[in-house]
Amino acid sequence: MRLFQYIKVNIIIVLMFTCFSATGQALSDTLSNNKKNILKEGIYVVDVAMTGSNFLTRRAVKTLKSKSKHYIKLTTTDNGTLRVQFCNEKGEVSGNNETTDYHYKTTNHFWANKMPMALNLYDVDIRYNPQNGCICKGTSVKVYGRDNKNPKGFVPFFLNRKKVVTQSSGSKSDIIKTCGNSADSFTIEIVLDFKKPFHCVISKK
Repeated sequence: MRLFQYIKVNIIIVLMFTCFSATGQALSDTLSNNKKNILKEGIYVVDVAMTGSNFLTRRAVKTLKSKSKHYIKLTTTDNGTLRVQFCNEKGEVSGNNETTDYHYKTTNHFWANKMPMALNLYDVDIRYNPQNGCICKGTSVKVYGRDNKNPKGFVPFFLNRKKVVTQSSGSKSDIIKTCGNSADSFTIEIVLDFKKPFHCVISKK
């Protein structure tokens, strides 16, 4: 009987040790993978889409088909946030000259399909927590939308053209908090607080 109990106790100890070892290894692997996949500065190929926060703007973005592949550049700032900018494959960023830097033929600011404007992330930065992958607002969300002179671009009849193609973000601009983000998969959703209430969703899947 004692021999049986001895064997039983030893089996339990072995099983517990195996279980803890496996759990520890899994945790170690997870932390290791997270460390490798931390979102950091660099150039990323992303999906960019406009969304509407009310019925008219949702209808407008559906009409404009404003979704496409694009490039963003993340740069670490002095205060530890990541600055977000649209760019080309080389990381080149357009300026803010109203005459030349928004033109559809040359601009690196985002525009797609029938969009009548280029979208300039003039001063946008995010805070990224590598522990839980959460992205939230950094220190600034300033965004400009300007007429890109796209001949195929048009404004749906139910929106005011002047209020769509020339817009600047207001005080309610924000970043929608998302978690579980990494260098392999992330979502940055910007509340633009334009005269017409659009959101800009930048994602990598």
